[in-house]
Amino acid sequence: MASETGPGILSLQGLETPSPLSDANAIFLAKDKAVLQELENMQDTIGKMGAAGLKTVRVSDGLIAAHSYYEIEYPLVQSGKKENFTDVYKKISELDRIISLAYEAKDEIVALEKHLGEAKDSIDPAPVEALLASAKRELNAERFETAKESANAGEDKIVELQSLDTKAKAAAEAATANVFSFLDTNKFTILGAGGVLLVFFLIFKNRLKRYMAISRINALELERNTLRDEIRRAQDEFFVKGSIPDSIYKIRIKVYNAMVRDITRKIAVSTEALQKSEFKGFFKKKSPDPRSLSNMGEGKV
Repeated sequence: MASETGPGILSLQGLETPSPLSDANAIFLAKDKAVLQELENMQDTIGKMGAAGLKTVRVSDGLIAAHSYYEIEYPLVQSGKKENFTDVYKKISELDRIISLAYEAKDEIVALEKHLGEAKDSIDPAPVEALLASAKRELNAERFETAKESANAGEDKIVELQSLDTKAKAAAEAATANVFSFLDTNKFTILGAGGVLLVFFLIFKNRLKRYMAISRINALELERNTLRDEIRRAQDEFFVKGSIPDSIYKIRIKVYNAMVRDITRKIAVSTEALQKSEFKGFFKKKSPDPRSLSNMGEGKV
């Protein structure tokens, strides 16, 4: 009886004890299943990214590379020469980072558009609009890192412009308060001085009017020359140095040219009024030659 049951028991024990080879194969299969699941999940994530309106060429190429790494590492992991699909996981981790950047850049661009719409009436929107356009271009080109940087720069520019506006208003209010305080303290002195000035004005009215007209023309000329210097500087930065993008250059030139044309018109009006003046004294020799006030050319876009 013992001789009949002995071999059977030994055979059963042999089946219950797994061999090292079967253990290694089970571990490999688990690793293979896990990495394939990661690749499948990444494919789904890229699909959702495209559905959200984001470009996916960059990450799709990365997924193709991850599949290539899988093909290379598969026999190495299966034979035990490599512990795991490390290159595949490394690539998947990189793709996760890029996808997160893409969503962050998109969200920050949307936030910048909203913030600009709210602040547009209180600031000069041109610099912010240029940064917003740059961020959108970078997002569309899948340069998500620089798209995010441009959007952040746009937010910083809004804060900077709002700060300047607040400081200007505070300075104006302080100056107004100081003026009223001074007027209240020195009202009698001012009234006396005002009387003297009134007499002086009545006597020298024509001369003063002419002098003020010439001063205004000179001030306008100085302002126009300053704007032309800015135009030349912008042209140098764009055409020679290449330090500013085309969008910002065009915005600057458009604004500067409009200001130059407006100033030139004001100079022409002031010069015509000056020429019609009946005063023939000393200041007539100082009046500018109308030919010198002609438009000397504006910036080229």
